[in-house]
Amino acid sequence: MNKSIYILLIVFLFFASCDNKDSSNRTEGQLESIKKDSIIAEETNSDSILIKKDSDIAENALYVGIINSFYESEDYYIDLFYAEGFTDNTPYLIAENHGEIIYEGQEMTRTNVPYDIAKRHLEVELLDSIYVFDERQELMDSIALQNIEYLDAMIESKYVASYSHPIKLAGKIAISKSYDLKDLKKSPSFIETENTLIRDLKLDVETLNIGKTFKLYYEGDILNLISFSDEQYKHRIFLLKNGVVTDTLFEYYIGGMQPVPISLDNKIYYVVSSFVPDTDNSWTQLLGIDTETGEFIKNRGNRLKYQ
Repeated sequence: MNKSIYILLIVFLFFASCDNKDSSNRTEGQLESIKKDSIIAEETNSDSILIKKDSDIAENALYVGIINSFYESEDYYIDLFYAEGFTDNTPYLIAENHGEIIYEGQEMTRTNVPYDIAKRHLEVELLDSIYVFDERQELMDSIALQNIEYLDAMIESKYVASYSHPIKLAGKIAISKSYDLKDLKKSPSFIETENTLIRDLKLDVETLNIGKTFKLYYEGDILNLISFSDEQYKHRIFLLKNGVVTDTLFEYYIGGMQPVPISLDNKIYYVVSSFVPDTDNSWTQLLGIDTETGEFIKNRGNRLKYQ
């Protein structure tokens, strides 16, 4: 055998042996993670594979949320919700495979993601055009969707729908234009009260910390909301009707309640600022209250059916 060919054969066998050894040393978890990432990468690159299941939220439904402002821009955004089927790496892979950076600053990077890609993985229905309402639940204007973006900021990274408008809109209410304006009916406002209600009503619960409490007089009834931590430091929110606990939410507090102009069949709605005490975990959510039964109405993706 030619000497040079013999040397090349030895080198090839050596590297092949190293590669097999490296693969055999990988844990089952590492191999599974590599396999999962490759599948997700293939899905986010494919024009035929859809992660998101067909959604029924768009029919007779509307989006309700709060408008936020980009720190280093005059543009605005609303938070987007992930569809089912996501893994931890999916958000990054979508932006990495399909995104185009449209802004890069010291505190954040904005990456535009094509709409046809975003709609496979995110709940983007009902957001093409939205109404803007002020704190008094009065209509201000309507704005059109600009981009679907991956916002990579110092505190958190998330997907958002971005909009542009010449006047300040931060903190205003966003409602999708799928809602007929003639059906608007303002929700009543809760007022913040002293946090002595658990003691005053002699409720049978041991508390370590009391958060904010709210009260509403509504059609002859009194509704109260209380955020607190119990003796095991489990976070809860009580809903009371006429002094009786009628429903409970777990694992977070309510920091504020913004009424929205949607009131349907004894159901009133609020955009609620929520947070987990002693963490950086905070968000806004659409929360309804059935004033007849005294129960919370939870809504997926800040969307609700109105017919």
